[in-house]
Amino acid sequence: MPWPAAVTRGGCPRRERLPPPGGRAPHANPRDGSGGSAERRQDAAQGLPGSIRWRNPGPMGRLPATRRVAGRGEGIRYTPRSAMRPTHVLAGGIRVPERSDPGLTRKQVLRGAAAVGAGTLLSAAVLAGAAPVDAVGRNRTQHLALRAASVATGALPVPRDEAVVQEQTSYTVFDSFNPFTPNGNEWPSGWLQICNEPFFYANVAAGKVVPWLATGFQLAPDHLSGTMTLRKGVTWNDGHPFTSADVAFTFSMYLANPTVFGTTWGQQLKGVSAPNASTVVFTFRTPQPRWQENVLETVVTPPAVMVPEHIWKGKDPATFSNNPPVTTGAWMLDKSYPNLKMFVWRRNDNYWGKHVLGLFPVPRYVIYRTAPPTDEDVTDFERGVTDWASFPYPQMALLKGRDPGLDLITSFTDPCPRGCYFNCAKPPFNNREFRLAMSYLINREKAATVIWSPPTAPVEFPWSSWKWFGPYENAAAHAIVKKYDLTYNPAKAGQILDRLGFKRNANGQRMFQGKPLTFNIITPVTSSPPEPEYLIAQMIASEAGKQGIGVTVQSYSVGPTFGNDTAVGSFDMTSHWLCGAFLDPTQLYDGFNSTGMTPLGKRALTNDWPRLNDPTFNAIDNSLDKTIPGPAAMGLYNQALDRFLYDLPVVPTIQTVYPFMFNNKVWKGWPTNSNLYAVPDNWWSPSALYYFRLQHV
Repeated sequence: MPWPAAVTRGGCPRRERLPPPGGRAPHANPRDGSGGSAERRQDAAQGLPGSIRWRNPGPMGRLPATRRVAGRGEGIRYTPRSAMRPTHVLAGGIRVPERSDPGLTRKQVLRGAAAVGAGTLLSAAVLAGAAPVDAVGRNRTQHLALRAASVATGALPVPRDEAVVQEQTSYTVFDSFNPFTPNGNEWPSGWLQICNEPFFYANVAAGKVVPWLATGFQLAPDHLSGTMTLRKGVTWNDGHPFTSADVAFTFSMYLANPTVFGTTWGQQLKGVSAPNASTVVFTFRTPQPRWQENVLETVVTPPAVMVPEHIWKGKDPATFSNNPPVTTGAWMLDKSYPNLKMFVWRRNDNYWGKHVLGLFPVPRYVIYRTAPPTDEDVTDFERGVTDWASFPYPQMALLKGRDPGLDLITSFTDPCPRGCYFNCAKPPFNNREFRLAMSYLINREKAATVIWSPPTAPVEFPWSSWKWFGPYENAAAHAIVKKYDLTYNPAKAGQILDRLGFKRNANGQRMFQGKPLTFNIITPVTSSPPEPEYLIAQMIASEAGKQGIGVTVQSYSVGPTFGNDTAVGSFDMTSHWLCGAFLDPTQLYDGFNSTGMTPLGKRALTNDWPRLNDPTFNAIDNSLDKTIPGPAAMGLYNQALDRFLYDLPVVPTIQTVYPFMFNNKVWKGWPTNSNLYAVPDNWWSPSALYYFRLQHV
């Protein structure tokens, strides 16, 4: 099938809007147990939620949605529905309550379905419509085996051989698809990933920008306005045309509700107009040479989600549930299953791309489900019940050993390395030399090869090791990195602490302001079982203890505490993901510009929560923001890198490698190490590109 004309990056890469540094980062795998902050909340209510109390968004803008339960902190209040329990039918005719009895857990319900005998399962599959030879040419035995597998797991309400089955985190929000407010939707449910389409895909794995809803964007010479041309023939999944009126309406909605959307780029947009159905004109308050890269291109999920005017007009974006959701994508909601912790997306057979782009998916359904425990998950994958492995790397490696035909992808690094941020407004972390001493206590090699799995590498530059960043890693940049020598060197750390006057008392404790020196490291991941970011923090605490410093590690794996504490500056140091440079280093640097910095104790209004206050760095960053990426700007980029590493508001630690494994029992055409045509992360929007290439095995 032909692809839309792709624009291969030349010269310098570009960037997208900063993700919120507090809470779960959009890039990080919400399901994963080694790196992303997988919030493992227990199920809090049986059945669908009823009345909802929305919580105002925090100052860091639109956060990946999580749902809080009454009695467990601020957020959603659940009101149970009536006792009526409608049922749904699994493939094969087995009925499962839409709401299980309060005394039954989800696992018990599924085990009940799994307990059906093999003969009954095959009979049920026949009753469900299995033909001796199905439409894709499978024989009767293969077809019935797949149907039986789906029933045996009790988790697939559609035929297995028509569905791509993927897994994610534990879901709690099933009746709302509003991405603009906290708790408004399940971020990794597939809706943002495969249903919402961007103007341009920034496919970093392939090193290309792929025009999608738009075909071009042109800035005015003064960068105070820009004109975007939309692709003709695009429609919403309810049949209405997608036009510039929808784009103008959506951006105007953003501007009219700054407290809801909280976007940094919203402060830069002056207005938007639609002179005709396929033309959108943006006007800016200040020159915006990177508007396309910041707002219109999508690396993970769209920075600006478009909504249909005919659906959203007159609705309150802070409360509208948007159910069922209307998007332009090839997938639309078939049904959500709260008891199965599952979203089923059905192919839109009238998808506009079929006629406009010549692209149409073969699978009829895509399922995003909450993953079961690891042992069950591995069994499901081996039996062909799931297509996208979400269990830990050691289990993937074992499966690879048993089945060499499986492709274990370890060649793609996450856009966010791991790092340790400092509260640069709080003594003694307001002293650059003290921050450097703490950097010398971080054993990056150990973190990369012992703590992280699969083994990775220490960070050299404060961004991902993608080839995309090659122009910024020039000879002068390498010399800058070498100059600051961010290596593990406890002896140097001790020398700096001595020089700064942190003398040891009789008990060997270093003293600060008349008291033993202590501080805390906070991390938004679990401590039991311990995730890598937590273990890295513990490693630092151990090294600090050898230097006479008492360090406490706090895990904020559940709830908004981590985001709140970083926003108001109620922390000393963190261990989590170093987000920022998706496509351009300026995206990273902008998060440390202290112009209009919020004082300690008040919530940071933008991404300045580390509270670095360096006028020299601000001046370089402000100048860089006004330049067009390219060879002529490399000197300024190198100045910014130099000052950033000098200030050291965050210590880059290790590159983040997530392993991926795709099943080859039902579908073929997945990305591989040798043909990584799209990012392998199923929580990223470019994963939608898979489905146009998948074919039946």
